Amino acid sequence: ERWGFEELDTWSRGHHVKPKKNTLVKRSRRAFRFGGVDHKMSRTLAFSMATHRESALNIIKDGSLEEWLDENLQELSLANTIKVAKENSIAFSETMPNADELLLSRVLMLLDPKAPITYKDINYMPDGFGSAMAIETLRGGTASIFMDSVINNVPDIWYSIVEDTIPNLHTSREFYSKMSSHLQKAGPGFGIERCLYDANPGCACQSPIIIKENIYSVSDLLQTLNQVEKLTNTTQSPIDRHIAAFITSRSAENMDDSISQLGDLDEAIATLSMLRLLVNLQNTMNVGTLLGLTKWVGGLMGPVIRLYHSRGKRREIEGAVPSIVRSGNLSELLSLLDNSREKQVDEKNYQAAAKEYKETEKEIIEIGDNIGPTSEIGERTSKQTAAVISNLIMIIIIFFIIVT
Repeated sequence: ERWGFEELDTWSRGHHVKPKKNTLVKRSRRAFRFGGVDHKMSRTLAFSMATHRESALNIIKDGSLEEWLDENLQELSLANTIKVAKENSIAFSETMPNADELLLSRVLMLLDPKAPITYKDINYMPDGFGSAMAIETLRGGTASIFMDSVINNVPDIWYSIVEDTIPNLHTSREFYSKMSSHLQKAGPGFGIERCLYDANPGCACQSPIIIKENIYSVSDLLQTLNQVEKLTNTTQSPIDRHIAAFITSRSAENMDDSISQLGDLDEAIATLSMLRLLVNLQNTMNVGTLLGLTKWVGGLMGPVIRLYHSRGKRREIEGAVPSIVRSGNLSELLSLLDNSREKQVDEKNYQAAAKEYKETEKEIIEIGDNIGPTSEIGERTSKQTAAVISNLIMIIIIFFIIVT
């Protein structure tokens, strides 16, 4: 029996909390031997099966569990439900790599709906998912199995089993649907990191860059990055996966579009997206000048500068960056690097130069073809030369005939 906020509030005000009515637990006529213990209740059997998973799968697949439920607990409906689940698992075993684990999880929930959700070697109550994942992360472990359970819709199995007995489940169910949506997106701002911050509003940012600073609010993020600039590797982006997820989760506005290109394979696009995001935050949070962060970001702008085709323009921008860095204003840096008019002029000049190059190349090829021995001009010239030489030879021959 678990207290909620209502029960806790009633108790804290000195009122008596009415105990819930106990329901009779069915006991079997014949005990089921499993895990070295004789079980007469499905709940104790489920607990033991959860800790002996391989053996548990055996009694599910060989039908002995169904037989005990039907004949000794008079739970024919439950036995048939487990039978159908087993048949479905077998049918999809080739396409579902975790078919056995999902089958076992479903059966354990059917045997004891009040128990925590169990999947592989993890257990959590539906409303304790976020805390369990956070604790695993803080311990330096991996939350991948928690994420795997969401991807495989294990919580949804539990909800489908208990929905008739527990009211107002839709909000929690929507939470898992949201988590699943985040996990289906691989880019920065989503994945495990996004789930961590969405499920734990009080969790500090776990980015290695600022983890020691205990940042809980986006409003403190830029100033913190500005301060750690001298202590971190500034050849890496100040926006890693954790910080991207932290921003999107803790911002009042929807930031999904702002981070959509952070993971682009084109380094220039990803870097420019990072700069735009930081400018958005600097303008929104009104944090003032950020000398350290602007210096950090300015040193990463090489790929963006190389988007310009003109070498002269590149040198011009490279020369302007240091003075902007000293201003500590990321907006000025963005205006310099992401100037649409300058980009259009650069692209127009590039296209004109490319066209001129192609025309010149074509002209060179034509000249080469025209002066070659097999060219039309070459053949015409050779014929004219041959005709002149023939006439000269004829004149010489006639001259010798007349003279002799």
